[in-house]
Parts: sequence; C-alpha cells; structure tokens
Amino acid sequence: MTERARGRRRRRSGAAAPEPAPPVPPRRELDDLPGFFAAPPGSPRTPPAAPVAPGAVGGPAPTSGDATGGGVHSSDDSTDGGRDGGTARGADGGAGGRRRVAVAGAAVVVVAAAAVAAAVLGSGGDTTPAASTPGTAGGSTATTARTTSAAPTTAAPLTAAAAGDLAGTDLEPGGDGFTAEVSFGGVVLEPRAVGVTVAYPRLRVSDDGDRALAHVELEVWNCLADAPPADPAAADCRRGLAEYADLPSPDLRATRTDDGVQLTGSFPTYTRPNGSAPVYTGRSYALEVEVADRRGTVTGTLRLGDGEAAALPGATLSD
Repeated sequence: MTERARGRRRRRSGAAAPEPAPPVPPRRELDDLPGFFAAPPGSPRTPPAAPVAPGAVGGPAPTSGDATGGGVHSSDDSTDGGRDGGTARGADGGAGGRRRVAVAGAAVVVVAAAAVAAAVLGSGGDTTPAASTPGTAGGSTATTARTTSAAPTTAAPLTAAAAGDLAGTDLEPGGDGFTAEVSFGGVVLEPRAVGVTVAYPRLRVSDDGDRALAHVELEVWNCLADAPPADPAAADCRRGLAEYADLPSPDLRATRTDDGVQLTGSFPTYTRPNGSAPVYTGRSYALEVEVADRRGTVTGTLRLGDGEAAALPGATLSD
C-alpha cells in the first residue's frame, strides 16, 4: 500500500502542469470625434478604390503570409483597421464632397456671368424697355437696365372752385401764345318794358400755346333809350352792379387767324357786392369776339345775341 501510494504521488508530481492562457492584448479605443466633424452623417463618401491585383505595377507586393494563406491576424487588429479605414474614408469623402460642391458653385457663377454678358452684348446698346431675363445662379433674376424716353407733359387745365378764383390769373404767352386787351362800346344785355339794360365790356385774354384764359368785365347801365348810348352817364342812365366772368379753355375756344384771333364761349358771370365774397349771378352770356392787328391798328368786334359792339381805340394784341 505504501509503495503504491508513493508511486501515485510520484506520477502526480511528475505530470506536466497546464500552460497558462495567453494574455489578452488590451483593446485600443478609437476616438472617432474628428471623423464625425470632418464627415457628418449623410455626407457624400468617396467610393472605395478597386483592389489591386498582386504583382501589378505600383501595387503592394504580397507577403509570405498572404501568398500562402498562412498569415495570422488578430481580430483586434482587423477591427481597429476597419474603424481607422472607415474614419479615413469618411474624412476623405467629406472633403471630396465639399470640393465638388465648391467646383459646382463656381461653374454656376461662371455660367450666370456668361448669360448676363451675352444678354448685354446681344442688345447692341438698345435703350428701349425690355423684360427681365431670369438668371441661373441661385434662382436670382438678372435685369438689364433700360432707359425710357419721358412722355411729353400736358399742362393741367385751369379750374375755379368758386366765383372769382381765376380773376388774378394770366398765362405767359411764350413763343406760341398771345395776349390781348380790348374795350368795347355798349351792347344790349336785356330789353326792358321801358328802356334797356346795356353793358360796356372790357376783355383781357392770354394764351400760352396750350391753354387760353379770358377775363370779361361788364359795366352795366339801365337806360331809358332803346339802344346803348355812346356815353351812358351823359345820357342819364343809372349805373348797375358790374358783372365779371373768367373762362378758361377748353370752354373758351381760341382760334388763331391770319392777322389776329377769334374767341368764343359761354361766360357765367358773378358780382362782387360791397363787403362780401363774389357770388354767381346765374346768368351766362354767349360771346363771340374777333381781334385783329391791321397794319399796327388793333380792331375788334364783340357779338352778343343780335347785338354787336366795336372795339374802342387803345386795344392791344401781342403774339
């Protein structure tokens, strides 16, 4: 028993001890934050390069392990290499994408500039209005400036909001207009049962070539005679309230003649009572006036209804 036990102890002590497991190499952590900034998720990536055949010019020579297939690679090295390669490819893809975007933007700007230059050269310096030409850069619109000729302006018509508003207005004759001032003898305004109401008109007219404006003052008298006397005061006529009228074109029609001007129009009159503003009388007189300069002597005629009055000496006409 003792010998057997000893032999078993010797066999146990002589048996080889099991080899310890090889140490596991420490796992290397990869910092992929730089790659994330260089190529955020969604950035275009450069496609991987095609594998190079062994022995090709410029390609890496196969190692003994690769050639025999006996090369041993640790799983950790393969994992780390894949991560490093993915990060590098992401960084290269992001940089390449940005380069492609920059090149495309520069090409768009060049095309837009060429389109604008072609539009300007094609117009040949024409200054007529043209429609806007849509551009190509960023949806912007390129508009070629055009100058337009100013339309001829027309003088504003003369209007009176109230009686007497145009009384102090006269037009500058300029190169195409005229002015005239004429006093006339008496003309019947209204026959009465006994006598007549007569007026002795005074006319002042101005024209600037586009517009005309006439002012008429009617000196009113009530006479017992059947016709206007030459001197109403000496004929014992009673003086009435004077009436006034201001008539602008187009209601006043002014027509140039060979030696003067013709005026026609219906003149609404107003009075100027003492101490009060002008008020319309409600009466309107259709007058026809002819003024002419014959060899330096200004003559004229005024017609009202069936009555007619000749111009008195001292009339003027300038054109």
